[in-house]
Amino acid sequence: TTLSDSVRLPPFDSLAPGAPRIQRLSILSDPKARLNWLRTDSSVTRHELWLKARGHAWRIIDTVGLQNTYTFTGLDTRDSQYCARIIGIDSCANNASAFSKPHCAVQLEGRAGNLENILSWQAYEGFSNPSYEVQILSNGGWQIIGSASDTTYTDSVDLTCGVTERYRIRTISG
Repeated sequence: TTLSDSVRLPPFDSLAPGAPRIQRLSILSDPKARLNWLRTDSSVTRHELWLKARGHAWRIIDTVGLQNTYTFTGLDTRDSQYCARIIGIDSCANNASAFSKPHCAVQLEGRAGNLENILSWQAYEGFSNPSYEVQILSNGGWQIIGSASDTTYTDSVDLTCGVTERYRIRTISG
């Protein structure tokens, strides 16, 4: 019998991994927002996080490892609606996935009326058929006061002239 010489071959991967899937983009408080996502491909070892304010261009904010949450800071959440998207990068050849479906957080606005407060907001983007829960800050905790399938709500229950109320919107995936 006889043997040949040996050869060393590094395998490579030219296939792009599957795109990550965003679960939600939530405003924590001005100036922060939290992004949660699922890694959909086991070959992904890093994620590029992209962010944009409505009407502005996308920009890379950070590249992170295997975590599945990230907090964006330094945002102007009162004046801008923010959108996020992610790319997964694999471990073998730094192949990049397609972008995830973008998600855009709700931006709430309101105006005072005659013993009523009229709320309106930019719709959450990223969920199919979202619905909305309207909450008011009461006695140090958030209380549900109503729901909406569109992006407006009028609160006229137990309001007192000159007393400022604080509201927020919870988006529910349809």
